[in-house]
Amino acid sequence: MIRPLAIFCTVLVLMLGSTEGWSADFQTGLNAYKIGNYATALREFRPLGEQGDAFSQFNLGVMYDNGLGVTENNKEAVKWYKLSAEQGKASAQRKMSKHEKKKDTAEFYG
Repeated sequence: MIRPLAIFCTVLVLMLGSTEGWSADFQTGLNAYKIGNYATALREFRPLGEQGDAFSQFNLGVMYDNGLGVTENNKEAVKWYKLSAEQGKASAQRKMSKHEKKKDTAEFYG
């Protein structure tokens, strides 16, 4: 016998369809970034980065590091690089190393 809750959930999912378009989308952010539409890239990457997506975190780091669509901010760049690096993203680890060598971010490590 199928449980009523399982039936309800299945019907609900079928009625609502995909929620993919309702949330931030990495590919949309990446496409926007590539053409210089940094406002859209930021809007797409930030929620994903906050949810733990290492690629979005890295891209947010790059945007803050270089002032792309945001005010250049080393502290914010390091924050995003660190989150990405902690998940094993090698490019973020290299960026962290670069900042550590510059010694301009020593105050950000606590």
